Order: sequence, then structure tokens, then C-alpha cells
Amino acid sequence: MSYYLKATISFFQFCGLIRPRNDIQGVDQRKIDVLIISQEGDFWAIEMSERVGWSVMAGNDDHLRKVNYLGEIPSSQ
Repeated sequence: MSYYLKATISFFQFCGLIRPRNDIQGVDQRKIDVLIISQEGDFWAIEMSERVGWSVMAGNDDHLRKVNYLGEIPSSQ
């Protein structure tokens, strides 16, 4: 498991976004590693002081785009 995936899972847990029905570890590892670095596509994470401070994961629902997860560490506000 990559640093970015571990940090994002911890971040989502801190923000109360993890639900038993969601398999966050099932997210395509290549997508996390590539997109978090380039900040393109459906996954963005903003790192601050070597810590993930904000994160957004988007997806498709039929023909509509939607935000699946949106989180921010309160101390980053």
C-alpha cells in the first residue's frame, strides 16, 4: 500500500468518511499513485507539511459526474 493511499485512508477516517459498505482499499492503486502526483483525473489530494490536508474523489453515475468523497482537516481551514 502506497504512502498516498495510507495517508488518504487515514484522512478519510479522520473526516468520518469511511463506511462499512465502501471498499476504499479497493481503489485502483495506480490511479492513486499517478493522479495524486499529477492532480489530474478523478482524484485530487493536497499535501501540506508532508500530510494530506484536503482530498476529493469524483466519479461517474451514468452520465452525471459527482463527488464521492470531499474532506478537509479542520485545522487546515
